Amino acid sequence: MRQFVSILRHRWWVIIGTVVLAVGGSVAYAKHQERIYQASATVFAHPSARIVKATDVNSNIGLLTYGTLAETFASLAQSQKVLGEAGAGAHLAPRVWARYSVVATNLPGTSVLQISVRGPQAATTALLANMIVRQVATEATVYFPVFGLTPLDLAATPRTAIQPQTSHDALYGGLAGVIVGFLLAALSVRLPMMLADPAPQVTQEEAGSADGNSSYSQQGGEQAAPTATHS
Repeated sequence: MRQFVSILRHRWWVIIGTVVLAVGGSVAYAKHQERIYQASATVFAHPSARIVKATDVNSNIGLLTYGTLAETFASLAQSQKVLGEAGAGAHLAPRVWARYSVVATNLPGTSVLQISVRGPQAATTALLANMIVRQVATEATVYFPVFGLTPLDLAATPRTAIQPQTSHDALYGGLAGVIVGFLLAALSVRLPMMLADPAPQVTQEEAGSADGNSSYSQQGGEQAAPTATHS
């Protein structure tokens, strides 16, 4: 804890500078990202007025209740075929509508399908969402004649983009800057201390003592050799 406080006291400017750079970089990155908009429309799945037999109602409502048909309608809305037909109906070139994506979900506990379109142009996302709702309703009538899809809420042109989220990017960049800044500050404190710490040096007295011990050992060995020969 004492080292932590010491680093903050002596190297606070390193941490602040790193945070500023991280936040600035995150904001600049977000500003250069492509803006993505999202528009959503809802459609209600219900038995068709063309039903003439009660058995048709019972069997198909059971399928819808268990989610089989609802999931089928969602998959149909997300298909490239329906997106392409909606783009053609809106007089959009393939290279234009290919930049958009579709997400369809069933609202929990209901037979309502929400269709969301994401893309770079706000007005086009709303246009495609409404066109896809109509296209899915047409396809459902062909393949499931006992069911009908009725649009509920049409998509409106979004006013704000869902991406990039500049505030979130700045927040995450600031948190990363705090961590990196503290590591740099700690390194800037410890590194000079490590470099300034000299390697242990042998003094002249220690060197002389070591030489004397070495000479004494050699003399002792020379005296021991003749004694062994005499015996």
